[in-house]
Amino acid sequence: MRKAMHGSLFAGLLVGLSAVAGGEEAAAPEALARANDLFGLKLLRGLHQPGKNACVSPASVAQALHMTALGAAGETQAELLRALGVEGLALGEGNRALLGKLLGSKDATLRIANSVWSSERSGALLPGFAEVVRRDFQAEARAVDFSDPATLGVINGWVGEATEGMIPALIDQIPPDAALYLINAVYFKGSWTKPFEAGLTHPAAFTLHDGGKQEVQLMSQTAHFPCVFGEDVSVVQLPYGEGGGASMWIALPKDVAGLPALIEGLTPKLLSEWSQKARKREVEVSLPRFRLSCKVNLNTALEALGIVRAFDFQEADFSPMAERGDELVMSRVLHETVVEVNEEGTEAAAATAVEMKAESLSEVKTLRCDRPFAFVIQEHATGSILFAGAVYKP
Repeated sequence: MRKAMHGSLFAGLLVGLSAVAGGEEAAAPEALARANDLFGLKLLRGLHQPGKNACVSPASVAQALHMTALGAAGETQAELLRALGVEGLALGEGNRALLGKLLGSKDATLRIANSVWSSERSGALLPGFAEVVRRDFQAEARAVDFSDPATLGVINGWVGEATEGMIPALIDQIPPDAALYLINAVYFKGSWTKPFEAGLTHPAAFTLHDGGKQEVQLMSQTAHFPCVFGEDVSVVQLPYGEGGGASMWIALPKDVAGLPALIEGLTPKLLSEWSQKARKREVEVSLPRFRLSCKVNLNTALEALGIVRAFDFQEADFSPMAERGDELVMSRVLHETVVEVNEEGTEAAAATAVEMKAESLSEVKTLRCDRPFAFVIQEHATGSILFAGAVYKP
């Protein structure tokens, strides 16, 4: 009996390389991949707003923040590792091994590139950090002049080249206090194992979250795919290439307003359950041809996940990163994704830029007590507070 999978609401999409299965304890790359997936889907939930497109590349954000964490120290590093879910993992070696596995994929084109851009405000990268990002992330390290207007084009040009032109302008401007950028770029291109016939694509009504209608170009095909038909959601797995080493999961809620609940419950564990339950059967798949583009400042979402000290000049410690690392603080984390799906397959790109700014300790600050203030007189050998008070009228 042929089951049909089509409808008015296209759910979330997930593109990922197949995990290595086995009963033994996961090696570093698999453990790191799982941590990245968990963090990335938490981030997606934080960015998601019902009725609005959302897209994130867990792999891209994680690699940029992993480089940043390896340039941090003390509680700043501990907080980053905790939020990223990578405590206890060999972050450098794990990323080196994970990159090797990802870049070895033969069923799709997958390119991952990293770079670190330092300036006079940051000082040169310290040798230890420079070696880690070169060896474990295959990162290019460049010293540039951020005050030169041409530098913005050079950095964006690097991102554009790494993403095959899909992300030509990741960074909108280089602020005067910007000191350093840690950047990751991901490019993916995969051809469907079973392409859709262009001649079958036709105009159709797509029902929006609020009940409105929008015309889309609906691709259709009937073939055997792994799928799960549940009470609340139907799922199909569309493979890429000959070996199916990469695939796209399509998840379609039964209820037109059911996508928020699906996104809220989307976890690596749920993906694993889909994979275990999926059975290959004949299914009619109807999927809109689409291009999704999302660009966002991740600061608020990252703070909600527990990354706080890195944004606070009083608390941040990036002393292992550069000569003036003790003056650095994360100022912006910019993330952009583009995903294009058509009859032939999928082309997608993502880029993440961690922008560090410098606040020089040598700059003269002003503390003008011309309004109410507090005071504390403390003996330092014992820490005893001798006097404390509030001055409203001197």
